Amino acid sequence: MPRGGKKGNLGGAPKGNKSAAGSGAPKRNKSAVGNAGGAPKGNKSAVGSGPPKGNKSAVGNAGGAAPKGNINAASAEAKAKKNFLKGELLRKEGEYAAALVEYKIAAALDPSVAKYQSCLALAQWNSTYGSHGSITAEEYAICVSNATTAMKLGNSEAAYFRAFLLVRGPDGHGNALGMLGGEEQEFILDQFRARTLLPMPEAALSMACNDYGAVLMFLNRLADAELILQKALASDPQNFKAMTNFAGCFEHTGRFDEAADLYSKALKIRPRFAPALLGLKSAQMLVAWRQQQEALLDPSRPSSTDAAASSIPVELTAAAMPRIDLNDPAYSETEHVIFFYFFLSFFK
Repeated sequence: MPRGGKKGNLGGAPKGNKSAAGSGAPKRNKSAVGNAGGAPKGNKSAVGSGPPKGNKSAVGNAGGAAPKGNINAASAEAKAKKNFLKGELLRKEGEYAAALVEYKIAAALDPSVAKYQSCLALAQWNSTYGSHGSITAEEYAICVSNATTAMKLGNSEAAYFRAFLLVRGPDGHGNALGMLGGEEQEFILDQFRARTLLPMPEAALSMACNDYGAVLMFLNRLADAELILQKALASDPQNFKAMTNFAGCFEHTGRFDEAADLYSKALKIRPRFAPALLGLKSAQMLVAWRQQQEALLDPSRPSSTDAAASSIPVELTAAAMPRIDLNDPAYSETEHVIFFYFFLSFFK
């Protein structure tokens, strides 16, 4: 050994620079070997301990699953559809109140679906007025609100049903129609008019025309109503509802004999149809009253139905109030295959 050699260094690196073989990497610059094959402490590798805490990889997030918010949204949509389909089954069985509950849940879970909102409006009507002939002001307002929501979501059938509700009014008889503003009245007329322009079987067209004519009668537009009711009867000469409404036009313009004849014709088709029975009774009373009045007139004076009609006593006028029959798309399911051909698409 040379004289100047130092013991203890065994030919290795100087004490200040120990080799990896002797004792690992230098303290200030440890090698990957001295760090158990991993990266330096300040820069741990993905192999050593997974991604950095602040930047978890998709592997660490259950293989790239959707965020919780998306999972919840998908779950809500699926549940809403399930409740809606359950409501449809209940509705077909005539369980309107139970169907209403399911539609409410579906609409609450997914309020963006127009069909849920429109079925909710229909079920509300079915379970109240449709089931027992009455509806509260609050229930009626809910029906209109739900139909309006569905209409704004683009459901054309809901727009028509909203028009129907506005015609019926909270009492179910259309007495509030004249109180609506001009804009709402035009909306209603547009909806009923549009339905008469759709391609459909003759019997369905006849009923669509009947309903449009009924709305015109509600608004006291009798001349227009006569024209559309004539179209209804041309499409289906056996439409006893259109006959009854047409007879009403005659009755309210002083043509009492014609009214009585048409009421009688409607009753031959449907003997116990209440609006026609009431109409025939009032028309016969008015015919008798007019004959009595004409007997008192100077024989040389020509008879005037207009003059006779204008001086009808109050009690007879009350008896001759309009008995307008408007088809109900919501609960008359035994007949709507005929007179609301396109309304069936709403329930699919």
